[in-house]
Amino acid sequence: MPNSNICPEIVQISLGILLWMLVSPVGLPVLGFLLVWKCASLLWVWLKYSDAFLQANNVMDSMMCLTEVGSMLSICLVGEGIIDLDKLRGHFHTTFLANGKDAEYPVFHQTFTRILGYSYKTRAPLDLTRHIREEDHAPTVETEKQACLRISRDHSKIRRNYPKWEIVLLHFRAEGRSSLIFKASHALGDGYCSRILIDKLTNNQPPIVKGPVTMKSSRSWWHMVKLLAKAPFLMVHTVVSSLTLDLTRHPFREGKQAAPTTTPSEVMHYAKESMDLARFKQISKSSGCKLSAIFMSVFLTTFRRWVAETPRFRGKSSTSDQVFLCEEAPLMFILPAPNHPADKGVFCNHALLCFIPVPLRENDKLKQLQTIHQRYQMEQGSPHGTASLLLKSVFGPLIPITLLDFGARMGSHEGFELAVNPFMMSHEKYEVVGVGVKELFVMQHSEFPIVPIGVGITPLTAGGQVTICLQGDDEIFQDSAEAELFLKNFVEEAHSLGEEVEKCAYNINLVCV
Repeated sequence: MPNSNICPEIVQISLGILLWMLVSPVGLPVLGFLLVWKCASLLWVWLKYSDAFLQANNVMDSMMCLTEVGSMLSICLVGEGIIDLDKLRGHFHTTFLANGKDAEYPVFHQTFTRILGYSYKTRAPLDLTRHIREEDHAPTVETEKQACLRISRDHSKIRRNYPKWEIVLLHFRAEGRSSLIFKASHALGDGYCSRILIDKLTNNQPPIVKGPVTMKSSRSWWHMVKLLAKAPFLMVHTVVSSLTLDLTRHPFREGKQAAPTTTPSEVMHYAKESMDLARFKQISKSSGCKLSAIFMSVFLTTFRRWVAETPRFRGKSSTSDQVFLCEEAPLMFILPAPNHPADKGVFCNHALLCFIPVPLRENDKLKQLQTIHQRYQMEQGSPHGTASLLLKSVFGPLIPITLLDFGARMGSHEGFELAVNPFMMSHEKYEVVGVGVKELFVMQHSEFPIVPIGVGITPLTAGGQVTICLQGDDEIFQDSAEAELFLKNFVEEAHSLGEEVEKCAYNINLVCV
């Protein structure tokens, strides 16, 4: 876990400049070659797609479209009534396309192309009859959950030269309601962008995407020069910290994880569970801890309980039939980068991938919450994220997608991921063309080589309700029933934490700001 106060700034700048000088004899010729390569690619794409060229993908966008579709992000809105297809198409056209708004939201016309190893967004014709469609649920053929997963994984309408998004209305005629499934390639934008689009589609004012308060990119040019100067030192320190954290270490196996025998994307199990958001807000109020840290702590407690209570996890240790758990394991989460462009209508992947060590053997839930909250706060206050973004924005455009593809394939089966995606918490009540929305949840599907390994949750709010969306591979869950049981345990642990916080609120001092 990087520490922002490792040494005085003047020392960081001096060491950063020294590192720049050391790598420049090799780095400058490489950068010069890549610059010429990128210019040739830009010239080609401009000549070939002169009327349709939109922009070059940043390095994070390119990571998400290594395959034709890449990683897909789907958000499902469960309606309280039947959503009319024609009304939805008309509402979509008015909100995002009519009166020149299509220029404000080019994301709905975007597809991808590769030229000389680099990825670009290009404009493709948009047909709402193709990209906004409907189907009726057949309860004798598949369950609601199976239908939602099938639709979210169906890429047939968005392959080849078509815009990489789709909206599907899934009607449950017998129950008199519909679900709206919005799915898009992750390369078009991150979860914060998708959340903003959903808010606009439901006529809500989207929440402002704020990065960590100490990671502001809108400072003076002098601050950015200093940050660029010390960036190599910060990056080296981050790498050393990551090695210390050991991101490839398995939380309940001794040693590193062996490569799986099946493609993880084919054996992921999903579940969801809705809870009253007031429960978490009360814990936050009583403890002084952020909601994100609370979700992380409850998730960790549930994971520890799951491993301890599930018989097949015994024998993972080489010494006995007892369950092996690391003292600490890395937990991954996403933070919106400073000045996220989604607020200005620009949709891309502009987020910070963060890791913190979390205690796996800590049975004191309050102490665990305090530890996670403090480390979460420290990561938010670290300058490493801003330095990383600065280097990505300066040098990232020169990295060809071929190298990204090679790196993803080399590291696609390493490690085990514990993850929490703390999206913005909006308290607005949603509706689509006059139909209320009672639940909001996310589903994510990735094609090789962008495949998740491990288990993670994504909490999404709709009004006063939060829906916890769970995704785990076949090492954690043998079937969907186990995933659903995991979330039931999550609900129990959330209530247990709330009771402990309320009981001890006046007797302990949680050092949480």
